[in-house]
Amino acid sequence: MSKNLYSHIDLNLSTDDLTVVTVKDVKDEPILLASCYLPHDDEAPTAEVHRLVAASRGRMQALVVGADANAHHTIWSSTDINQRGECLLNFILQSSLVTANRGEEPTYIGPTSKNVLDITLYTGRCAMVENIYFSIASEPKIKVDVRRNPRNTNWDLYVQILEYKRLRPCVFNSHEKVEAGVNLFTNALNKAFNSACPTIRVKRKTKPPWWNKELGLHRRMVRDMFHWAKLAESEDCWNEYKDLLRDYKKLMRRTKRQSWINFCSSLDKTN
Repeated sequence: MSKNLYSHIDLNLSTDDLTVVTVKDVKDEPILLASCYLPHDDEAPTAEVHRLVAASRGRMQALVVGADANAHHTIWSSTDINQRGECLLNFILQSSLVTANRGEEPTYIGPTSKNVLDITLYTGRCAMVENIYFSIASEPKIKVDVRRNPRNTNWDLYVQILEYKRLRPCVFNSHEKVEAGVNLFTNALNKAFNSACPTIRVKRKTKPPWWNKELGLHRRMVRDMFHWAKLAESEDCWNEYKDLLRDYKKLMRRTKRQSWINFCSSLDKTN
């Protein structure tokens, strides 16, 4: 397994519509992971995607691209073929890319149509799983945030541990013995403290500071209405979903704005 797994954003290749991240697999070899959006009023693929594929080929690095392509082609299970889809397919074939889409589950669902507009492309050592999902052999490093709170120290236990160590005053006649005695005493204190004050996992907040119960309620309503509109396939349901979504976004903007105002008002001075 790799001991040097890392990931970082490639700023040279990333743009507003394209985010590229470099990671290392278990063989310590870099892989480019990209997420891109292809605007429907621009050419497909864009110049940024051309540059990305060329960089992958020039660096001899494997590449995985997840794209909101806004292009139709039956190769990736769209219901029809349009000009954008033809152009994009030609680029895929010329670049020796492989489409990972499997199945016909739509990636776009609207009031009047359902279609597959999102595609996943890959080269190299990436293995398909299903639909537009894929797997990469890697060894993620999970960082757990742990801390000690000295206020929670069990001082009775601390004293008992030190008494068990039976540390006694000593007379040393050389610098080496003094250093050894200091290390022995310091290690005893550290071990006693670590036992009497164990580490605890720090719970991280998963919600932003401006989030509240009202936003959570509205988000659930929007999601429920979206699923209902998909099943009902009714224009009235889709219109109701759009109204709920618009109100939810307005509420979110107001909440963020008010949270920022409250934060600025609470500042007495800047450090």
